[in-house]
Amino acid sequence: MNEASSSGGRRSATLPSRGRGRPAKLSREAILSAALALLDREGADALTMRRVAGQLGVEAMSLYRHVADRAALLEGLADRLAAEIEPRDGTGDWADALRGFAGDLRAIARRHPAAFALVGAQTLTAPSMLGPIEDVLAGLRRGGFTPARAIFAYRLVATYARGYALAEITGFAIDVRPEEPFPVIRSLSRRIASEPSEANFRAGLETILGGLRAEREAQ
Repeated sequence: MNEASSSGGRRSATLPSRGRGRPAKLSREAILSAALALLDREGADALTMRRVAGQLGVEAMSLYRHVADRAALLEGLADRLAAEIEPRDGTGDWADALRGFAGDLRAIARRHPAAFALVGAQTLTAPSMLGPIEDVLAGLRRGGFTPARAIFAYRLVATYARGYALAEITGFAIDVRPEEPFPVIRSLSRRIASEPSEANFRAGLETILGGLRAEREAQ
């Protein structure tokens, strides 16, 4: 999957257009778009209600009529990111469903690293968040997984993809001071710090899928 691409059904993070000399019409969607654009451009430290309001040309207090507080803003951002996961109907191959789901999670993290790092631990409640999980679990159940093993497989792949994506955001480098006795880490430090490739991500995912397939066939 081309990680830089986006489908026509995805919502844009670009800011709403303004009339000359007038602030943009304020709405929850406009606020979320401004917040996501701010995060993409300047990182997590820039996300304050005051800064988001400044992007929209309004006072910070105006935002609270549409977004109750910063927690609600983060919940909305989680919903926006989840909406970028491609819908699947649960009728295809279970392994392909997991591949697509994992690839979409990593692609979202690469498009919106600051937002992903902020909302990655949000409780999943909105339909846009629950829909992709429903599709994956439906594919697993249709593929012969018991309820318990379907949940296990979903959690395993989701944890791998999310953890890998977060590690890419924060970096893989390990800093060893000269006086510390870790010769193997020191000898491998350049390799550890190198940017992981798509092939690395896919290889790890296929290892997981191979284990799940072998377990299912042994049932």
